[in-house]
This record gives sequence, structure tokens and C-alpha cells, in this order.
Amino acid sequence: MGDAFVSCKVTSLGFAIGTPGAFGLMVRTDNTSDSQMVTFYIDSFGSSSYQVLGRVRGSKGTNDTTVGTAFFFSSLPLYLKISRTAAVFGLFYSTDGKAWVSAGNATIVGSPSSMLYGVEAHGQIGSLTATGTASQLRLQNISFPSFVDSRVPASTAHNYTVT
Repeated sequence: MGDAFVSCKVTSLGFAIGTPGAFGLMVRTDNTSDSQMVTFYIDSFGSSSYQVLGRVRGSKGTNDTTVGTAFFFSSLPLYLKISRTAAVFGLFYSTDGKAWVSAGNATIVGSPSSMLYGVEAHGQIGSLTATGTASQLRLQNISFPSFVDSRVPASTAHNYTVT
């Protein structure tokens, strides 16, 4: 599933179904607000389920677009993964962390060899805060300091809560 990847097990969300929040994984070229990026996250949908959705901004300064087709679920945990092979980023999800299902692919043209990988959370309305907890954060073939927290060894799993 690629030359490099970041994955995690999402164990809890700090926002309820029907509340506009999002939590998941992100890969981006830099820390500017208009950087090229791929994100794969859980957000609330309607009143009875969550959706998992991929987004990409393939060129700096452009609007981001949806990747693949969103899927819906109503319980956790859920595993998320973004893999990278050259400029193509694959989005995968799993209910057990072993059998991965493809949710689509995204391309970032001119992707640099070093990118930022990590977990992300964001509110989708004004100052709303979204939180979530990810465990079993895994990085493979990612050279530091490409991960936003270089204190994390690539060969180990860690628990993170992001606000």
C-alpha cells in the first residue's frame, strides 16, 4: 500500500453526530494555509451516522476537492491510513486495522520528497473546537523531520489526543 504511510486507530471523537467537527489524518507540503495537502477524516453527518471523507488540494492556492466517495458508519473504533507512492496518495479505512479498504486516490503534482504527516482536528463553523483521540499512530518510511512531532520514533505506536 505505498512507499510510505501514516495510519491511526480513531478511538473517540469529542463531537456528537450532527455537530460540525472533523478528526483524522493529514499530509501536507508545508504549514501555510494554502499548501498542497491530502486529508482523510471523520466528520458528523446528519443525525444518525458519521462519514469518512477524503479531501485534496493538488496545487498550492487552489480550493480542495473531495477524493473518492464518502462512506458512513455509526460506531468506533475505525482505522484510517494515507499511503504515498511518488505523487499518488491512497486513502484507506479498516474496522480491524488488518483488512484495508480503498476509499480513493489523490495526486499532488510536484510533491516534494519531504512532507508533513500527522493527525488533525478542526471545527467547521467559526470557533467551534473539535477533538478526537487516536491510538496506534504508525509511520512507515517517513524521514524526519517530515512528521510534525519528530520526537515520535517511526517504528513505534503512540496514543494522541488532538484538540
